Amino acid sequence: MSSKLIVNTIRHTGASSDAVTLASDGTCTANLTNKPNRNLIINGDFSVDQRNSGSEVNPAVNGTFSLDRWKNTCNSAGKYKIQQVSDSPDGFYKSLKVTSLSALSVGSGEFQHIDHNIEGLNMNHLNFGSSAAKTITLSFFVKASITGTFPVAFRNNAYNRTNVNTYTISSANTWEKKTITITGDTSGTWLQTNGKGMRIAFALAGGSDYDVSSLSTWIGSNDFTHSSCTDLLATNGATLQLAGVQLELGSVATDFEHRSFGQELALCMRYYETHNSLATAKSTDGSITSYWSTVTSNDSNTLVIPTGIIYKVPKRASPTVTIYNPGNTATAARVSAQGTERTVTATYGGANALTRIYVSGASAGNYVTYNWEASAEL
Repeated sequence: MSSKLIVNTIRHTGASSDAVTLASDGTCTANLTNKPNRNLIINGDFSVDQRNSGSEVNPAVNGTFSLDRWKNTCNSAGKYKIQQVSDSPDGFYKSLKVTSLSALSVGSGEFQHIDHNIEGLNMNHLNFGSSAAKTITLSFFVKASITGTFPVAFRNNAYNRTNVNTYTISSANTWEKKTITITGDTSGTWLQTNGKGMRIAFALAGGSDYDVSSLSTWIGSNDFTHSSCTDLLATNGATLQLAGVQLELGSVATDFEHRSFGQELALCMRYYETHNSLATAKSTDGSITSYWSTVTSNDSNTLVIPTGIIYKVPKRASPTVTIYNPGNTATAARVSAQGTERTVTATYGGANALTRIYVSGASAGNYVTYNWEASAEL
């Protein structure tokens, strides 16, 4: 014996809108929260590390990229190291780990933070900078060796709009999930092009010059921390780990959107790609992974290596291409021609391909080996 439940809509008693609406023709529409492609963070699970393959990175003063899409911004070098590690919360297999290398004396102008930059084309639907600006929610897992209050800042590309929020580490060395919801910014200029639309900064240390006057509100400044916040780098050996970082439309933190590794790698490659995605551009196993070409022509008194390299993923913009000699990857702009190192004078290509490499000192007919990387990072 069968039974029927005949209704027009389904709604939770505490909800303000219907979850499911049923039509007279037997079809229905649903208000789904776990929609695909909702996470605006690329490599939020920290599974992709094309540059370093899990090796430690000591950030340079002007900022270096560690794991794909994650940039280290600092005004003094050697204060911490960063690495992809396997220690992670349930449901994940990688995390980003920061380790303080000294007890940093935080001056008023000090800034040390990890940034994720979102391309403007990916956040057009948020309508930031207009009266229709949407609410967004950031969620992430965090683990730190010290307890305290730490800041996260949302900023625009013009460096004149910021919203600083805080989260609290309640228990040391324990994975905790944090959620931050902010209203959209109705003011300021927010790029909707292939430039830097939004900058999210997880601060590790910040001087008083960058303290906001008010938390959880949009103000016209470039500040990223608050006087109530803990400076992780002020403690020698202190660690902080992030996993499962997600930014999405709305006021609800949904379950983390797990994309396949291939999908995540392809998203990362819009901004950075190497000659071999399974080895860094500075790998020395040239006989296995490097490119081979022959010097075939002379253009304006400089020998030309035609490459015919089509990028696996078109880049955000025409990338900066760096060439390495597989036998000596410590120095950039080098190739190996018949076993002799030669200098690269220029490269030519665009967002889709690397077509030519110009070298000096080689001869027509020489076979050449080289590694390459193409960066169109924000």
